[in-house]
Amino acid sequence: MKLLFFSSILLLLSNSVLAQDNTIKVAASIRPLHSLVEMVLGDVGKAEILLSAKETPHNIILRPSDRFKIAEADLIFIISADLEVAYARAVTDKMKLIDMSKAPRLNLRLIGDDRVGVVTHDDHVDHDGHDDHDGHDSHGEHADHNDHDDHHASHDIDLHFWLDPDNAVLMLDHVANTLKETYPQYGKMFDANAAASKIEILSLKEEIARTLDGVNNKPFITYHDGYTYFEEAFGITNATTILNHHHSGAEVSRLRALRNFIASGEVACLFHEEQYSDKVINVIDPDGILQRGVL
Repeated sequence: MKLLFFSSILLLLSNSVLAQDNTIKVAASIRPLHSLVEMVLGDVGKAEILLSAKETPHNIILRPSDRFKIAEADLIFIISADLEVAYARAVTDKMKLIDMSKAPRLNLRLIGDDRVGVVTHDDHVDHDGHDDHDGHDSHGEHADHNDHDDHHASHDIDLHFWLDPDNAVLMLDHVANTLKETYPQYGKMFDANAAASKIEILSLKEEIARTLDGVNNKPFITYHDGYTYFEEAFGITNATTILNHHHSGAEVSRLRALRNFIASGEVACLFHEEQYSDKVINVIDPDGILQRGVL
């Protein structure tokens, strides 16, 4: 019994030392990716997060603290250099920039058009009286759209790939392999943490499937077309989106068409996102017909 007790004490002390090991210096851009990195790190170390929950990778403005984190990190995990352009430019040593869109065997899909033919794909125009912040803030927080427009012009890959649980599992492998190259002394721990995390994610996948069973045919509206990997993984029906893409504002013609679509009774609920104003929601659903949620 005493031997077991002292073994337990030694294990706790060992884990405590690992948790305090400041040789692990990694950072991750967005919260979903940060979560995956921390799952692989386990008790070995902590990852810095670069983007807060209220910010979006579509309009990154680097603070001095961000530049410090980037300079200090041995590895910086991002979703894509085409998306998080500011981070990619800030990293002088490209060897430490880990672009997760390059991870092996990912299921990547193209950005699609509208799911239903109820809205137009007009070029961005003024809102004819609508406040510029009504349409997804017209991404009003953006100082300019050049970086993001270049991103859309350069390729048509949907970069929200972590929302497919099977992709998340593959991302864990890529994170573990990358960490092992930089910190080989913890290689076995990284592999063990990744294996345990895969089980957790696949269990969550089954739980989500059970939760959504029975609502697969209830159409909904989302703010932007960013959830297709999740929708396809679980067979749920996104009728349409408020925006065509992140870099487009919600045109008057689109808002009008959406209001008519909602009034037709063909959609069950709509979701907006906490990073952006909900004013546009009240424009397309002024009478509060639909149930609303925040993603």
